[in-house]
Amino acid sequence: DDGVASVETCTSSCRVLPWLLAIGFTIIFSALYSKIRRLNIVLRSAQSFQRVEVKEQDVLVPFGILFGINLILLILWTVLDPLTWQRQPVPGSDGTSTYGICLSDGQAWL
Repeated sequence: DDGVASVETCTSSCRVLPWLLAIGFTIIFSALYSKIRRLNIVLRSAQSFQRVEVKEQDVLVPFGILFGINLILLILWTVLDPLTWQRQPVPGSDGTSTYGICLSDGQAWL
């Protein structure tokens, strides 16, 4: 709320939120995907009674790919169409009641 923090601080918070959500999701998703992939490799080798070694590289490659894609998209979003903190009047009020919202200037992502 800009009653507690400045408009610049609220705008910075608006811009950081997608980064935190996307990076957090990428870390969790890639960890789960890598564990399932590792288990799949081990179980397939067990069918043919072969010993297999799953290396760190096998786990880090999916993470690196997903993280790289997210990083590129987030940088483009932040540069081309950044979110800003804006005050909007409450619909149906006399204009004295407002609320704050994170909005972008354009519709570059639609």
